Amino acid sequence: MFGKKHAADTMENYLARMDSIRAADSLSMLEMEQSQVDSTNPAEVAPAATFNSSNKYHVITGSFKTPEYAESYKTKMASQFSFPEATIVSASNGFNLVSVKQMPDMRSAINEMMSIRDKGELEAWIYVAN
Repeated sequence: MFGKKHAADTMENYLARMDSIRAADSLSMLEMEQSQVDSTNPAEVAPAATFNSSNKYHVITGSFKTPEYAESYKTKMASQFSFPEATIVSASNGFNLVSVKQMPDMRSAINEMMSIRDKGELEAWIYVAN
């Protein structure tokens, strides 16, 4: 009995630590992006803003090589997880990514990703498409 309790505690600690690392990585990425904007002079801000505004920030919950699997998963996201705007994004590596949300900027994409992860039902990450 003691061993099972200890194993459960260890797994809970591990999962909590992994969630903390993911959150820290996401925040670190956001801080890096902001520091790049902050470090540029005013003349360089406009081109950077124009480039970033053309990017699309997708919150991804699944990645599939087979298009049929991606389509099936997209349908599941729309019906079972209430993501009616779920779409399939073709990545440059040939994978079909199921995007449950498209956000206008990195900060809102991170917030949405963390919200999805906090529910504990899905794993999510961000894909930046040009």
